[in-house]
Amino acid sequence: MMISFIILTIALTGLIFVCRFLWKNGSRFRRMSINLCIGFFALGYTLLALEYAFSSFVKISDGFGFTLAAKKWNETYWKPINSMGYRDKEHPWNEDLGTRILFVVGDSFAAGHGIKDVCNRFSDVLARKLGARWEVVVLARNGWQTDREYEAMTRYPKKPDRIIVSYCLNDIYSAAVREGAPLPELVRRPGPFIRPLVDHSHLFNFVYWRAYRSLRSATDQYWKYLNKAYQTEKVWLAHTKELSSMLNYAADANADICFLIWPHLGDPSVSQGITEKVARFLADSGALVLDLTPHLRNRKPHEMMVNSMDGHPNERLHAEVAELLYRKMEPWEGSASAVE
Repeated sequence: MMISFIILTIALTGLIFVCRFLWKNGSRFRRMSINLCIGFFALGYTLLALEYAFSSFVKISDGFGFTLAAKKWNETYWKPINSMGYRDKEHPWNEDLGTRILFVVGDSFAAGHGIKDVCNRFSDVLARKLGARWEVVVLARNGWQTDREYEAMTRYPKKPDRIIVSYCLNDIYSAAVREGAPLPELVRRPGPFIRPLVDHSHLFNFVYWRAYRSLRSATDQYWKYLNKAYQTEKVWLAHTKELSSMLNYAADANADICFLIWPHLGDPSVSQGITEKVARFLADSGALVLDLTPHLRNRKPHEMMVNSMDGHPNERLHAEVAELLYRKMEPWEGSASAVE
């Protein structure tokens, strides 16, 4: 951006020199040319000022994750990252204290996408309610599905006493892909002529992707794919095997397990058929289930979502979910609330 500023300033200086010393006749064409150039340079400096503002101050999470504003948000707020690569604190273990372990497993919903401070995630809010006798371990990364979440649990060096699985609608993706149903292209990159500008200008990147989101919705295609995946027998069977692996792990570890099922926050009623199907299977398998659909059905999207471009839960909803989980999984031995 500094180079652009220098080039524009040199060009303006050159124009002033030409008009002042070389082009001295007071013709109408000269006046029109000067006015046009003044307008051009004013626009140029305005765009440079806006570019500076957007590159320096605009940090906004969104559902894409690859926009320049989202990348700056991640650079600023996606922390702490512990030694195992999770957005979580380090967990020093002291066996003598009798600390009990709670796993919170999931994808971006559990990792806290759009939440600036991890203290405001449902896992961390719940940890404060439980007190020092419980160590809450977050095993979550953006883009994970059930198979990766299961692997994370099995590879962790400690066994849990309780497990919360943050279940999202796209958790079936891995099973669908394995069964020959790859995810369709929901987002198209800009054309070759404007791509350099969109990819490198914070201002135009911001404007382009918000206009893209408003004018070209992939919602219908997304829901068509999801519904087909959950209704296709071989895909559903493969996915239930993944869920059963989680249940078996909990049984082998002698750990209680609760599945927290998130609906589509833009309109929970749209995903009700899917969430009910998943909840029914898990309940029939003996798991504790907290389906958020009944709790959120009549809410407005802005009351639940981070922002209009980011469909993840906001801080207020995280706090509410922490309270629902605490009540759902009572009693908690040795919890702070129990002591109180």
